[in-house]
Amino acid sequence: MQPCHYTESLTINVAVGKNSIASTTLKEPKPVSGPACLANNGKTESTMVPIPSSAPECMSTAEGDLKPFWQVDLGEQYVVAGILIEWDNQMKSLFGIRVLLDGKQLYYSEKPMTNPTELAANDLGQVVKLQREKFQDNKEWDDPLLRICEVEVYTCRPGYYGHDCQGICERPVCDNLQICSRIDGSCPKDAPVEELDCSKLIIVAGCFVHVLVVALCILAAKVLPRKKRSGTKPGKHQTDTDQTKSDDENKEDKGDDKGEQSSQGGEEEKEEEAEAVEEAESQM
Repeated sequence: MQPCHYTESLTINVAVGKNSIASTTLKEPKPVSGPACLANNGKTESTMVPIPSSAPECMSTAEGDLKPFWQVDLGEQYVVAGILIEWDNQMKSLFGIRVLLDGKQLYYSEKPMTNPTELAANDLGQVVKLQREKFQDNKEWDDPLLRICEVEVYTCRPGYYGHDCQGICERPVCDNLQICSRIDGSCPKDAPVEELDCSKLIIVAGCFVHVLVVALCILAAKVLPRKKRSGTKPGKHQTDTDQTKSDDENKEDKGDDKGEQSSQGGEEEKEEEAEAVEEAESQM
């Protein structure tokens, strides 16, 4: 097992407060287990129920659970640089422990583990799982419980990479404003920029204009014949009005003729009276 030494300024514990579950929890005998979340609450206790506290600070699977496990979901994928496990100091043996990341085995040994256990890693994953299995012909299986006080899952801070976050990125901030890879320190490649195809825009614009012209032609073909029909065919009301106007004009013409005739008759009578007066004067 490769030891690793974490520097607080270079790593981040991404397991604190994340959703965690266990196969079972110990209810009796004392000391009883706390919930699964006590194994990733940020407190690095090493005793199930520390004195003088009466509340458990660690979690433990139940007796009779032959395949005990505990796991934490980090909520999203991280490049895991290392894992630190604080076991309960009452746990008699630490063999048969398996550590997995998204189902991939990071560590397994039939030999006893140290307390605390430090595991180096450099893998991408989201779910960290600890489980204990009894291997064949093992006569030391006297404590099948899985007792965990704290699990810390580390990822590198921006600008660092590698197993123990000792690698320093040459360019912490890349050209595309992304941070360097926490696995090898490289910058992610820029996504290809899709060029604008102007020919497609021209075709679309041409189709739009064609449709617009056709629509205007159809509209004109429907509207213009209606206007022509309304201008060439007079209505019945208009015909009657024109006839009335014609009759009135004829009456006016007849009235004028009568007026002229009456005025001419009046002048002739005046001339005859004047002649009669002259004859009377001559006889006298």
